[in-house]
Amino acid sequence: MLLLTHVDDILLAYNKSSDLTITPDIQKMLDEIQVVRKAFIAKFAHRFDFLDNGPVHHYLGMEIIRDRTAGTLGLCQAAYLQRILKRFDQHLCTRSSSHTPSATVELAPEDTDTFYGPKETNLLKNLREVIGALIYACTATRPDLSYAVSALASYVSNPAKKHYKAAKRILSYIRNSLNFGIQYTRVTNGSDPYRLQGYSDADYASDTRTRRSRSGTLILFGGGPIIWGSSLQSVIALSSTESEYNAAIHLGQEIAYVHQIFEAMNIPVPKPTPLLCDNESTIRIIKDRFKMRNTRHVQVKFLKMEEWIKDKFIEMVKVPSKDNLADWFTKGTLTYEQFCHNRSGVMHPLNSSALVEPPAKSSSNVQSK
Repeated sequence: MLLLTHVDDILLAYNKSSDLTITPDIQKMLDEIQVVRKAFIAKFAHRFDFLDNGPVHHYLGMEIIRDRTAGTLGLCQAAYLQRILKRFDQHLCTRSSSHTPSATVELAPEDTDTFYGPKETNLLKNLREVIGALIYACTATRPDLSYAVSALASYVSNPAKKHYKAAKRILSYIRNSLNFGIQYTRVTNGSDPYRLQGYSDADYASDTRTRRSRSGTLILFGGGPIIWGSSLQSVIALSSTESEYNAAIHLGQEIAYVHQIFEAMNIPVPKPTPLLCDNESTIRIIKDRFKMRNTRHVQVKFLKMEEWIKDKFIEMVKVPSKDNLADWFTKGTLTYEQFCHNRSGVMHPLNSSALVEPPAKSSSNVQSK
């Protein structure tokens, strides 16, 4: 049994008989879990006032959508995002639904790009609030917003007109994709056990101000993402190969962290974990480092990757660039078709209760005689 807390919001998680194949040993374990659960609630209620809301449906602004028959669990923030749209007067914006959330122009400001018109004042003045609200969605249920929000967040201290347009583009995209979220699928009897799968990618020297490369990382588990991110690298890479190597080592650290959590939760995960990368040179360096003379400057800490592979903790796997699901975390130049291809491998449209229209009221005014 797991106890998850955030301030005064508490979740209890434990196995139910409907999720397992019952054997005498498992039944004994389930009975013990119920005893511990009831004892915890009794002691907790003795010291604190609390409300038992039963099976969880909403938690920290996230809607939890379960289908026990299909064995799926989805997380969606449609209601939270709707409040953001209304707060910044973008809930009625009209725009084609076939566009990505990323800006199509270079976001670095120009000297002539500082004029703000009257229509831009409200959103531009509150740009920090917009980005702050969207960052929570990015880290919780909306990996599709990660690159666009991360790139725009670099300019909130001194925004220009183009940044207003970029923020509006993100909100317009959200309005047309409110039903998207992340979904996990239960492993059925006889199928493969739960497996981790990592994707890494990098866009070399993509930041025009600092010439730092941007890393994209993604870890899938149970058919859905559990860790993802889009961020500028902390060091300046001297080649595209080095930038890809930096992204791969960062992903390796994230995989090690996930393994530690699963071990503490007694969740067995097969090893090695595949780390999918689309850069052939990076894979060759890891396998044959001493023959790559032009990368001898790479810091010693990066040799940790070789140790992980030797210990069969991680396995480097070559993946075509079009199938690298971390690609959309590194660049905003993807076509809408490429963007949707990445999104389909990470996210799903969900039936959120926040998007269900209330029944229309009858307009009949017929009076009986």
